[in-house]
Amino acid sequence: MIKVTSITPKNQSLVNKAVNWLNKYDAYNAQRDLISDSLEGDESDSKEWRQINKKCEVSFDKYLDYLCDLPKREQDNIEEITTQEWETECEHQQEVDLGIHDDYLDRSGY
Repeated sequence: MIKVTSITPKNQSLVNKAVNWLNKYDAYNAQRDLISDSLEGDESDSKEWRQINKKCEVSFDKYLDYLCDLPKREQDNIEEITTQEWETECEHQQEVDLGIHDDYLDRSGY
């Protein structure tokens, strides 16, 4: 779950709302990916997939709505922080996929 502090305190409420909808989108998207992976046929044939896909679309649209209400520098700040979080998460997932865990790295001195 991503937390972002606004550059200007008066924008914090809108930043929180935008990030909240982005977090919801990420959660729905993860569910959608799991459903897609478990399906054998066309995704659009699955009622469950269509429902979660709709939630993805709605949550991302709300994120964009709140994002558009913010000044450009606040938008850039959100995008920068979420990109950093995503990259960190991807790096961690690659380590897990490779079987490299943080505790092992700490013990081995790497």
